[in-house]
Amino acid sequence: MPIILGHEVAGELAEDAGDLKKGQRVALQVFHPCGKCRWCLIGEETLCPDPPRIGFNRDGGLADYISVPITSALPFNDTVPFEHAAVGMDAILSPYRALLVRAKVRVGETVIVVGAGGLGLSAVQIAHAAGARVAAIDPVESHRQEALKSGAELAVDPSEAASLFEWSNGGADVVYEASGRRAGLDTASTVITKGGRLICNGWAPDVEYGQQSRQLVLDEITMLGSRAGTRNDIRGVLRALEQGQVRPTTEVVGLDEINDVMVRLRAGQVVGRFVVRMA
Repeated sequence: MPIILGHEVAGELAEDAGDLKKGQRVALQVFHPCGKCRWCLIGEETLCPDPPRIGFNRDGGLADYISVPITSALPFNDTVPFEHAAVGMDAILSPYRALLVRAKVRVGETVIVVGAGGLGLSAVQIAHAAGARVAAIDPVESHRQEALKSGAELAVDPSEAASLFEWSNGGADVVYEASGRRAGLDTASTVITKGGRLICNGWAPDVEYGQQSRQLVLDEITMLGSRAGTRNDIRGVLRALEQGQVRPTTEVVGLDEINDVMVRLRAGQVVGRFVVRMA
């Protein structure tokens, strides 16, 4: 601090830049990879060490203007609302990479999403679009209802997680953990099948994750982490939005409402993502 917040950003170019023209609709990659480190050179941009990230360690999108490297601005067509493209830069991008690139969800598999917030609701739609059967776990009733609307066959409270073991015929092939809480991972561990993939996408500072070694070894569970996404992943997200495969749950507010909405967000009263539309 002080810093301008806002990490999920879409808007119009204020001036020509390379092949992009003034007025072009673009979505912004949250972080700006250096392009030179060992990870960038092999295409693993998400592992670039400590890159500038809009809204985190450099000014973000809650402003009339923002400057970014041209490589971080990716165009999308006018069938996609700005608020959907903005949310696509994290709340869709993160589960997109986690499920399709890291966990490699396949047609006919079962996927259980733990935590049906901004990330989890997108994960439900992404897994469903990939041809998987999907269920969700969340302690908040409104989140469970939204998960059902998003394509989940079942949405249950964590206390009812055991019912999904039967639904998935002995455990899910893929369990996607979005809560970032130890309790979420513990719940995920109870609903995964032998040989399953447990993909962790939510996190919080200093939260330790663990897996019972007997289950991990004898059931041959694969644990994966996944963070954000590459520019190639962003292109996939924008195509999915353009084709209507994913439609994020958003609540649009004005900048003058942001303090009130932040209080609601902290209290868990925002379903999906809230988006600030600049005047």
